[in-house]
Amino acid sequence: MTRYGGCAKSGRLHKSDQKSDAQAVLREYSPVKKTLYRTIGKAGKLAQTPIKEPETPQRLIVPLRQHSGPACAPAVQKGDAVAKGQVIGTAGNAYAADVFAPVSGTVADILEKHPTPFGEYSPAVVIEPGAGAEAAPTQGIKDFLLEDREKLWKIITGRGVVETGPSARPLRALLDPLMNLKTYDSLLIIGYDAEPMVCTNRRVASQFADQIGWGAALLRHLLGNPHTTLLVHQDDYKGVLRKLKDMNSIDVIDTPPVLYPDNLPLLMVKRHYGKEIPVGGDAADIGVAMVRAETVLAALEAVSQDKPLTEKVITVTGPGVYWPRMLRVPLGMRLGDVAEACGGLRVGVEFLVAGGPMTGWANYDRNAPVTRETDAVIALHGAASDIPDESPCINCGDCVSICPVNLQPNLLTRYCEFKLYENAQNIQSLDACVECGMCGYVCPARRPMLQFIRIAKLELKRQAELEAALCEIAARDPEEQTPEAEPAAFKPEAEQTADKTVAAAEAAPAQEASPEEKSAEAGAETPAQSEEKKTEQS
Repeated sequence: MTRYGGCAKSGRLHKSDQKSDAQAVLREYSPVKKTLYRTIGKAGKLAQTPIKEPETPQRLIVPLRQHSGPACAPAVQKGDAVAKGQVIGTAGNAYAADVFAPVSGTVADILEKHPTPFGEYSPAVVIEPGAGAEAAPTQGIKDFLLEDREKLWKIITGRGVVETGPSARPLRALLDPLMNLKTYDSLLIIGYDAEPMVCTNRRVASQFADQIGWGAALLRHLLGNPHTTLLVHQDDYKGVLRKLKDMNSIDVIDTPPVLYPDNLPLLMVKRHYGKEIPVGGDAADIGVAMVRAETVLAALEAVSQDKPLTEKVITVTGPGVYWPRMLRVPLGMRLGDVAEACGGLRVGVEFLVAGGPMTGWANYDRNAPVTRETDAVIALHGAASDIPDESPCINCGDCVSICPVNLQPNLLTRYCEFKLYENAQNIQSLDACVECGMCGYVCPARRPMLQFIRIAKLELKRQAELEAALCEIAARDPEEQTPEAEPAAFKPEAEQTADKTVAAAEAAPAQEASPEEKSAEAGAETPAQSEEKKTEQS
């Protein structure tokens, strides 16, 4: 058995390796894996094809939550004419980002609840393309390296730039040193895709390498001139280096091909810088500003062209689609329309996967729209789309030996399965999981281990948001925490009467004491007491 980069290149994957090569694993297991393995070879060819823009469909469903924070508030009403780039959803805090109209047209409807490709629901604005409102002229900043940093951050935030991909955090909340109180020694730009079959960032870094270079200069200016590194795929290294030959401030480094999950960005940080990210933290905790190539391009377009984030580059591939393509589609384009732009789906395709084959989400509803988090749309059919029956854990230990961060997924997912989320967090370090999906991929019992972990993280996040909301309410009105704030309707009738009597006594004005009361307070006998004493003596 030969080895490549410390990983098994062929044959059976040994447990002692602690690292996994996607191709070796895909050869080993069920027909689903073998189908995906045959498709990986096509991803290399797809990454060399130019990005195309399909025709705009007749209807776009734009979710108002395409970021890590709460959903935006609708800024338009049904029947309004909107222009391309107009704000249709306003953000409520720093962890949300404004949503913009991807095309000109008319607002056909405002939906309170619509499914997203990632298992959640969000309010959405339905737009029918057509003759909409006239767009206001815009002008970007060309000499942005001479501008004030705060002004540039406001432009980036105002144009809705987020870290494209699964995290979808607003770029300022992710990187701004003044906001997250971090200092950066290095800027790491990810110009490749970790998952097999996905080549979104790889194609963006290759096709727009010169713009990525200027975008890196912009971020370097915003972050205080840290050392900048661009990680690209090995096959794109020479081409990117040729385009960036005049930019001496960027180090271009190639990555080994097809090393999953070792090429996950969080793990590449440790390999490249020799520093380990703390549990529950991110690269910023060790002084590394990590951002994707597509996000760098979006930040540059926001500043230099005053262009909001209204489009997304996606990889459309899989054995269930006729023409695999690289597309740049408007946000809100439905997954079914994306498949039609690639020649349609083959017979037998039951669902579309939003994301990669290892960590993607199955979507049976083809009306789910493309969002800022969507990197790929994969169509599976035949044996690759069969969902195996789940069975109890057999304690084989395969998931433990293959975990790239040395967790115990067998125990972790048991806590998650039985809703013992705090135990999963405190005992098994739930936050340390990078959600690579390898544990469920090699599980012979076919347990949905990644899904258990995601549900646990989602529930803990909701609990934290609820506690934060309650604390915010208490900070605005501290009297709500006092016993007097208890509604009278929940008290017994006797207690209500007593409370009214006490309140009336406290509210009554103080009266002047009578002569008898004054004498009693002074210790002297009152006339009534003297008369009573005489009667007793007689």
